[in-house]
Amino acid sequence: MRKDLLNVYLILTFLISFGTWFGLVGLLGLGALLETDIAAYISFMLGGNGPFIASLISLYFIEEVDQEITDNLKRIRINPLWYLIAILLPILWVLIAWAIHFVAGGDMITSVPLFIAPILFLFMIVASGTEELGWRGIALPMLEKRFNTLVATFIIAVIWTAWHIPLWFIPFAGQASMNIASFFIFVIVFSFLLTWFYKETRSVAVCVVFHAMVNTVGAMGLEDWNTTMFSDVILLGVLSAIAVVVFSYSHYRRNKSH
Repeated sequence: MRKDLLNVYLILTFLISFGTWFGLVGLLGLGALLETDIAAYISFMLGGNGPFIASLISLYFIEEVDQEITDNLKRIRINPLWYLIAILLPILWVLIAWAIHFVAGGDMITSVPLFIAPILFLFMIVASGTEELGWRGIALPMLEKRFNTLVATFIIAVIWTAWHIPLWFIPFAGQASMNIASFFIFVIVFSFLLTWFYKETRSVAVCVVFHAMVNTVGAMGLEDWNTTMFSDVILLGVLSAIAVVVFSYSHYRRNKSH
């Protein structure tokens, strides 16, 4: 049954999320639900927790799960510096990108309600960070048994993007106003950063923190200046540069140790 873990996880993830989200799209289209109804947001959140729910079900019912997977899911006590990096890296990314944008003649960042940051971050842990129990906790190590790390990471990026597709049909979802091509590119780069965190720490918890912090930065309005394709290019360029730097350093350090 061990080899079926990835398939079971992915099937359950898409069944839960697509079923819930497309059901919500249908109810909104029929007028049976309004965008402001609490039931609409509950359905939205339930779909978003599809990877988390699917990972719990898969791990519970599949026998002989690799010890590496369970160990990495449980590994919380690591060097605290990694948690600090996971929190600060998304902030550094946006601030560097905005500085370039501002020097090029762009507008200022709008006021940011910093007082809500801790609460918003905790909410994002539950709302989105827990996806990582599936994507990096199950999918990445299982795919690495068949492919090298780079290929496995890219495959997850493709699947991860496909998983978001229903959100383009939900009016109040953030993706509804995004360009799907640029979103896919961002997902690829974020996937490589998440792989880096995972490989360096062997801790899914750090990936949860990083994922949640990325979404917290976006929800706080630190990307409000991002109103043009040029700004998208700056954001993606800085993010890609960060990914190249950390991957290159990691590769150099590993080769030096050998």
